[in-house]
Amino acid sequence: MISKLEEVAKQERIFGNKARNLGVLINQGILVPNGIAVSYEPYSDYLDSRSFKNDFEGRLYQKMGSYSCQFAVRSSADVEDSGQRSYAGQFKTILDVSRDRLIEAIKKVYDSGINFNSSYSSNPIQMGIVIQEMIDAESSGVLFTYDLINQNNDSIMVELSQGKCENIVSGRTNPSLYIIDKNSKEVLLFEEGDQNVCLNPGQICQILSNAKKIESIFGKPQDIEFLFNSDKFYCLQSRDITTL
Repeated sequence: MISKLEEVAKQERIFGNKARNLGVLINQGILVPNGIAVSYEPYSDYLDSRSFKNDFEGRLYQKMGSYSCQFAVRSSADVEDSGQRSYAGQFKTILDVSRDRLIEAIKKVYDSGINFNSSYSSNPIQMGIVIQEMIDAESSGVLFTYDLINQNNDSIMVELSQGKCENIVSGRTNPSLYIIDKNSKEVLLFEEGDQNVCLNPGQICQILSNAKKIESIFGKPQDIEFLFNSDKFYCLQSRDITTL
């Protein structure tokens, strides 16, 4: 099954938590890059024969419609982004994928699931896929709606860098660090990173507004990846903080 992200909000059992969470956010008015989700079924076919059945490629491109931009292809496995463990970084993410390379990218994500099973788990996982429009990131980061440094729910923690969020997630850059009070909007701590990137007052307001709304939607402190394009906040993914 292949569906638009906003259609999978109640179907995490066949699309994975990452896709489900994005669908929930879209339906609640959070700005999320356009995209689609692929259910677990094609992964099961790929496990059996390293190929696809039921004209999967044709159905995929039909669902993509007239999209002609670059894409991000991400995993949405059944074990990912749960309330117990996130498994962040365990599965492949492919960025800047052209339309004609989507199947190749999906196979690489699936292969990361197979490798995970062979290395870490004897129980077969299920793997969904999220395909989203790539949006140029002027800056990006990771936002924790709970201040992990001071163990404080009244402030948020933000790691910020130039360009793609994967620069932070992969450890390729030392990001700038912000601690911001949720109510007063006061910057309680700022530590400059490698790239001399800062938030302007409008961006701080957007981060706080989205942080509080997303945390309210899921009812728990959230670990959120985001980007800014033309001073607009886009949520790339959100999951429960599992270290509390």
